[in-house]
Amino acid sequence: MNSIDSRKKFVPPWTLPAAGVALVILVTGCAGGGVTGSVTTSTPPVPSVVALMPNDHGYVRVESKSGNMRCSIAANLVACQTSADNWPRHPDGTPFHCASVTAGGEFHWVDADLGALEGRITMDYQTYRAQGWTISAAAGETTFTNDRSGHGMVVSTADVQPF
Repeated sequence: MNSIDSRKKFVPPWTLPAAGVALVILVTGCAGGGVTGSVTTSTPPVPSVVALMPNDHGYVRVESKSGNMRCSIAANLVACQTSADNWPRHPDGTPFHCASVTAGGEFHWVDADLGALEGRITMDYQTYRAQGWTISAAAGETTFTNDRSGHGMVVSTADVQPF
């Protein structure tokens, strides 16, 4: 008789060591039509930043989605204009309609007319980059932050907050 038995011997799962039992249960559960679902290992998408290119005069012209605010962006200055009458008033009682902030943080209410702002881009509610500024457009307000200095302003038809 041969010392090695060539017949396979059946070993019931309950006699296997604990790791073997877990393996059998795991394999049986997968093959047995248990609860299945997709497993994702991806992270949520990072919001994209849209780069805006300057016009032939070196400015980026933007408009809020509502059309109530128009702004001109240069490397050293952002100026925004609204037709609303909610901003501070001149001594004669007429409201300022334009505000500006420099890359260095100097803020001014100004008498200016940004005009038709040819080539302006209507912003959706997302983040943009232009001329060294990050622009975060949201419903009701837009934030302009200078990428180097961190200075800027939050602009809405109701108020302007420099920082």
